Amino acid sequence: MVLGVFIVYASDNVDSTGQVFGVWDIGVVIYTCILITVTLKLCLETNNWTFFHVIAYGGSVFTYIVWLLFWNIIYGWWPFPRLSLGAEVHFSLYKLGGTAAFYFVLLLVPIAALVRDFAWKALYRMFLPRLYHIAQEVTVRPLSPQHSKSSHYTGFAFSQTTEAGVVVHGTHGKKY
Repeated sequence: MVLGVFIVYASDNVDSTGQVFGVWDIGVVIYTCILITVTLKLCLETNNWTFFHVIAYGGSVFTYIVWLLFWNIIYGWWPFPRLSLGAEVHFSLYKLGGTAAFYFVLLLVPIAALVRDFAWKALYRMFLPRLYHIAQEVTVRPLSPQHSKSSHYTGFAFSQTTEAGVVVHGTHGKKY
């Protein structure tokens, strides 16, 4: 995060009016980076995806961006001059959106923050898989035909013990 702030703040980016970005503009950059990083971390930690996960994760980022755009537009028409709610962030997204450093930071900070977690999950899944990892692999890629031929039905379920020539299957005690 410090790297992202340094890139935007120290690069002396100026907007079209010649003003240097202020603390509130940097705050918008930081909050946007945090929101994207946390959402991607949630995506990385989610094991079972559903429709609701996609709506919640994508909707949170989408809602934030729409709110920020809406607030930047509506504040110009704010009818209550004495009640200045968010006057500092007015038009900050448009100022930031005109610079390449803003988009560079939005890509760099989440990647730098999550590269360790992604590498850890990948290495852990490859070299120390848990049972549910193996089950997920089998459901995605079924067994090869030679494995399916060697595991044909033998007639015995759990036990191969015989009592007087009668085979007892499982724990139910049914005799066939």
